[in-house]
Amino acid sequence: MACDPVLRRSASRADRTVELIVMSPSDMVPALANGTLGGYVVADPFNAVAQIKKIGHIHTFVGDVWRDHACCALVTREDVIASRPQAVQAVADAVVGAQQRIDGDRAAAATALTGGRYLPQPTPAIALALTYAKPPYPLAHPDWQPQHLGFQPFPYPSFTRRLAEAMHDTVVDGDRRFLDRLNPDAVHTDLVEDRFVRRALAAHGGPSAFGLTADLTRTEQVQPL
Repeated sequence: MACDPVLRRSASRADRTVELIVMSPSDMVPALANGTLGGYVVADPFNAVAQIKKIGHIHTFVGDVWRDHACCALVTREDVIASRPQAVQAVADAVVGAQQRIDGDRAAAATALTGGRYLPQPTPAIALALTYAKPPYPLAHPDWQPQHLGFQPFPYPSFTRRLAEAMHDTVVDGDRRFLDRLNPDAVHTDLVEDRFVRRALAAHGGPSAFGLTADLTRTEQVQPL
């Protein structure tokens, strides 16, 4: 959606197309610096690193295309959920608690996450990723606050459905039979177990503490630029 049109090879400036290359995030910054890449799409802090090092600038936030899009997810096997539900709950509690703590003091979080503790990137890059100001970024939907790294720990069924629909129209290398079998209307029920995060939310002040609606539903807003 954000990369339309995309070609596997033979990108054309005249046709305004790009060639999409799969690359490890840690390799993207040096590749941009040496001119191997013209740009990249990746989660932070790799965008902030390029900006801090003055080798690139942010063109578009994905959140300006898909409002409050999900970035990461907790994944485990079904047999682990069945055999060790307490452990799964503990992980969910820890992640939700960490998100709440980071959102409460982003500057302190940047310091805590760097300095050889968790993240290898420099503190200024982590701080920037957590605290992007609105200017000078060109935002199509400033009211969405797409530059703001949000912490909304809930897997919305509407998001899962819309993502599955988009993946049906996405070129994927390798065996995609699993994707082809996905029914967007049933995929959330088939793949997502949300009872653990619901309990974690309740233990940390409820949905409102994270800016979520009480009924934990929403309408997806996707507007390609």
